[in-house]
Amino acid sequence: MPVLKPPFSAAKRIARLAKLTAARMFSGGQPLQVDTRALDLRFLASPADDIGRHIVCDGVHEPANSAWILEHVQLGDGDVALDIGANIGWYSCLLDRLGGGAFDLYCFEPEPLNFAMLSRNIALNRAGHVHQQQLALGDSAGSIDLYLYKDSNRGRHSVLPVHDGERIQVPVTRLDSWWQNQNLGARRLRFIKIDIEGYELPALRGAGDLLNRCETLMLEYSPAYMRKANLDPVALLQLLVQAGFRVCTLSNGSLLQAGVAALGRSDQQLDLICVRN
Repeated sequence: MPVLKPPFSAAKRIARLAKLTAARMFSGGQPLQVDTRALDLRFLASPADDIGRHIVCDGVHEPANSAWILEHVQLGDGDVALDIGANIGWYSCLLDRLGGGAFDLYCFEPEPLNFAMLSRNIALNRAGHVHQQQLALGDSAGSIDLYLYKDSNRGRHSVLPVHDGERIQVPVTRLDSWWQNQNLGARRLRFIKIDIEGYELPALRGAGDLLNRCETLMLEYSPAYMRKANLDPVALLQLLVQAGFRVCTLSNGSLLQAGVAALGRSDQQLDLICVRN
């Protein structure tokens, strides 16, 4: 099975950090193109952005999650995978390499600058299984406000009113309606990765029966954001359990079943991996 390449040597990391520092000082914020530690992917990354800085300096984004996906997710003929909150496309490009045949990966990113970088990274890596959707997902269709975070971390934009400052309107739809419009029918929903800064509950409610059909789901659990927007984190956890998932955290590469009651009381942001019982 594919795994991440070893961490960069100290000398290589220092050299990449110097390249990042020079780009921030002299390039006017233009993205850097760098190699990574995963499947020979190359990435364009903004030197000002938190995700971009990690990819430049470390050659990987979210190494524990990425390593688990590389070891445990395989996509085959007819499969569908979804990257909801795709940002600049790290997981989309990673998943594109994890299989053969005619599978499809749809990635959803509503913010225009992130979407533009996502499109460039898909093209750069010739990720032919990936189809970009400039959409947000929720429990209704129409448009919705997207509250923008600072350029220092463009992965923290949210449709929840948890940031002060600029907001834009973006199109939103239900996942089950979108699936039907794409004529995806009874195709196997192999994997969902969802990281949308606290809005996971409405988005997964909008999945309808598709949530019951999904084999594996990876999500960022953000209870503090949810409570700030008057969403109940317990309702999200109950939705996952009712859909037949075992809710787990990742520790040293292994899944540990999470205590749902304790998670419901917590304000800690965590990555959860949900698998079938």
